[in-house]
Amino acid sequence: ARAPPPRHKGLPMSASIILPLKGTKPAELSNALLSYYADVTKSRPPEAAAAAARTLDQVRERLSSIKALSDTTADAAATELLAYERQLAALARRLDNAGAALNVRFIWRDAFRPKQKVEKGDLDWERVCTLFNAAAALGYAASRAFRRGAQADAFKQLQRAAGCFAAAHDMVRPAIWGLDPRWEPASLSPDLGLEMLSALRDLMLAQAQHAFHQKAVDEGTSPSVRAKLAEQAALLFGAALRTLDSQELRDYVTEEGSLFKPADDSWLRRLRAAEARARAIAQEEAAAAAAADSSYGAQVARLRLASELMRRAAAAAPDPRSGLQSRVFQPALERHPRGRRTPLHSTLYSTVFRRTPLSSHPSCSQRRTTQGRDVAQRQLERERERQSRNTSGAPYLPISPPYLPHISPISP
Repeated sequence: ARAPPPRHKGLPMSASIILPLKGTKPAELSNALLSYYADVTKSRPPEAAAAAARTLDQVRERLSSIKALSDTTADAAATELLAYERQLAALARRLDNAGAALNVRFIWRDAFRPKQKVEKGDLDWERVCTLFNAAAALGYAASRAFRRGAQADAFKQLQRAAGCFAAAHDMVRPAIWGLDPRWEPASLSPDLGLEMLSALRDLMLAQAQHAFHQKAVDEGTSPSVRAKLAEQAALLFGAALRTLDSQELRDYVTEEGSLFKPADDSWLRRLRAAEARARAIAQEEAAAAAAADSSYGAQVARLRLASELMRRAAAAAPDPRSGLQSRVFQPALERHPRGRRTPLHSTLYSTVFRRTPLSSHPSCSQRRTTQGRDVAQRQLERERERQSRNTSGAPYLPISPPYLPHISPISP
C-alpha cells in the first residue's frame, strides 16, 4: 500500500514570525484639511466635508491606540489600516507635493527601536508607515489562520502583507533617490530602509509559500510538486535571513539590553529556526520524491540531512524553557509514526529521536531480499565515502535548482 504524504503542520504560534507595530503620535489632520480648503476656495467647507475630515481623525486616533496585536484585533486592524491608507492615497492625489501644504507633522516610532522617532510633513510618509503596520497585522492574522488549519486564508493574508511591503518599498525608493531627494536617506528609520523592506517582503512571501505547500500536502499533490514548493519556501526564507542576519541589520533587530536585562535576539533566532525547518521540510519532500522513484540511497541521504536541519531548528529556538523546541519537533512526531510499510515516515523518526542505525531502514531490512539488502548497503557505503570527501561536512547532494513556482505580491 502506498504511504500517505507527510502532513506538515503549520508553524506553531510561538514559531511564527510576528512583526512589531510602529507607534505614532497624534496629528491634527482634520483641522489642517479644513483650513487648507478654506484658504484655497475662500469659503467655508461644507458640513459633509467637515464630517469626513473628523472621521479621518477618529480613524487615525483609533489605529494609533493599538499598541499590540491580538487574536481579536488583528483582522479588524488590518482591514482598517488598509482602508485608511487608501483614503490617504486619494488625498495625496488631490494635493500638491503629497500634502506638504497641509503643514502637518507625522511622527512615527521605529518598530524595532521605539526610542527612535522620525518626523515628516507629507502624506506619503504617513502612507508608508501605515502600510508597515498593515503588513504586521496581516502577518499576525495569518499566524492565527495557521493555527486553525486555514492554509488558504493564511496564504492570501501573507501575500497581501508582502504586497504592502512591496508598495512601501516602491514609495520610499523614489523619495530618497536622485540629486534632490524629497527625503534624506539618513533621516529614515532603519525599519523603512530599502534593504529592510525587501527582506520583510521576502519573509512574508516565504511564509505564504509555506502555507501554499501545506495546502498542496492537504490536497495530496504529487511528491515532486511538493518538493518544488517546499524548496521555494526554503529559498525565500534563506533570502530574508541573509539580509536580516547580516552585519548591518543583526544588531538592529536585536533588542537592546540594559544593566539588568540582557539583549534579546529571540526574533532573529525565531527566523533562523524557521529557515532551518523550511530546509528540513524541503529535504524531506525531496526524499519522498526519491522514494517514489525507488531511489532509496538518495532518500536516506536526504532524510539524514532533514534530521540534522531539524536539530538545528530546535537549537535555534529562542528559549528552551518556553517549550518551543518541543513544538518544533512535534509536527515531525505526528507525521512520522512508527509502522510497517512506511519507510519514509519511520526513517526520520528513527534518525532524529531514536538514533538507530540507518541500516535498520525498512527498505534495507523489512521489504528487501538478501540481494536487495546488499545493494542498499553498498549505496550507504558510497554515500558515507562521498561525505568523508566533502570538506564542508554536509552530505553530498548533487542538486540542480529546478524551476520553482513564484508567488507575486498582490498590491493591497
